[in-house]
Amino acid sequence: MHIEQNDEFWRAATTLPAKRSLYSRDSFFLEGYYDVSVIWQHQLSSILPRVALVLFKSETIVGGRLGGAHELLSAQGFTAVAAERIRFTGGMFHDLWRYQFQRATADKIRLYTRWAAGTDGVVAAYIKTMCHPRRPASVDMKVFKGPAAVDRRKPEQLRSLMASPNSILNFVHASDEPADVLRELAVLIPADCRDRVLRAIAVSDLKAGQRELLALVREFASKPPHDLNVTKAGERLAAVCRAANAGDPRYFDAVMTREKPLVLREMERALGTHRAEIDPIDVIVFASEYVRRDLPLPGDLDDDCVPRWDAVDRDLG
Repeated sequence: MHIEQNDEFWRAATTLPAKRSLYSRDSFFLEGYYDVSVIWQHQLSSILPRVALVLFKSETIVGGRLGGAHELLSAQGFTAVAAERIRFTGGMFHDLWRYQFQRATADKIRLYTRWAAGTDGVVAAYIKTMCHPRRPASVDMKVFKGPAAVDRRKPEQLRSLMASPNSILNFVHASDEPADVLRELAVLIPADCRDRVLRAIAVSDLKAGQRELLALVREFASKPPHDLNVTKAGERLAAVCRAANAGDPRYFDAVMTREKPLVLREMERALGTHRAEIDPIDVIVFASEYVRRDLPLPGDLDDDCVPRWDAVDRDLG
């Protein structure tokens, strides 16, 4: 049985009127909402406030940080109930950050859609059994995760604890609030896996969810971790140029000394045509420090806004 949206649902899904307007016409939100309403049915209003959706990005996976991140979340009272390995695509990034990319530079977008595309990530659904009385678990997760901007983070937030060096190499993405959980379930989890994940959330078998997440930790731990070091990544990229005699290895020194701004198309020309020999994580790590990130333009939704759930005078259950 599909449950129609109403004002009561929207009050529990977002505190932002602009988001309600946008998402009520957003195809991914509508797909996610339909799927959860069919699977969770009358439990939707009790399950959704307890769910937080986390995307562990490719630097977390190759850097051997997945297990540590999961432990930090567990210490905050979040328990994994489902996890899926995913392979990123350029389209997935466009869909995930449709509203945030409105003010991103072309280079920042290209870094994700050309170089992060093809890398691995993990999507995990967590529940919080002891929720804040006026805040859903997804908002608690967003607050604990911390903002993208390093200078705005607190030392006790997840990205600080994971030593995220900049706003791009930030290890995790988390859904902002319940409306985003529904939308991002549809963006990140393939349709043929989604019902399984939704049923796992509904059942909330904590031991099974833990086993699932830890199995992925062990799988990715079988490879040596990437150092995620900006300088070393630049040196390795320059070495590819020299070995292939295909580009200009001096380009990377010029970027690191700030003599040249990093422009991804220029960097790709410096690397030449030997992409098969290039570790895309080296490109992501190196560019994360030097690429121009955002334009001074307004977006429909502010990526770092924290919806004002504490001001909502009601118990979400």
